[in-house]
Amino acid sequence: LRVDDHAGLRAAAERAETLACVATLSSAALARRTVREVRVLRCALAALAEELERLGGVLHVSVVDDEAAELARLAELCNADALVYHADPARAESDAAIAAAVADATDGRCTPRPWAGGL
Repeated sequence: LRVDDHAGLRAAAERAETLACVATLSSAALARRTVREVRVLRCALAALAEELERLGGVLHVSVVDDEAAELARLAELCNADALVYHADPARAESDAAIAAAVADATDGRCTPRPWAGGL
């Protein structure tokens, strides 16, 4: 992943006053990956974190069992006014859970915005 290659990250970097990105990794999915695949993922995330830091942003990586709860927790912790997350038509139920959890945790202050563009 690179900011210039990802329309959603690029748009966020250009528009946001403060940019805090989150990569949530499913603990169950990680357990199914090989050591090499996890190493490649770690390197990609480290490179993205460096790029975001140069742009004044930050990348937080979480290994989670409940993505919606973690995103809601971080939105509240950061006092975010918007949370843009990758929407996946195959995960419509999960996307709805994220939107509901974030709205609830922030008393409606943070607007969940699904990003349906390509990765």
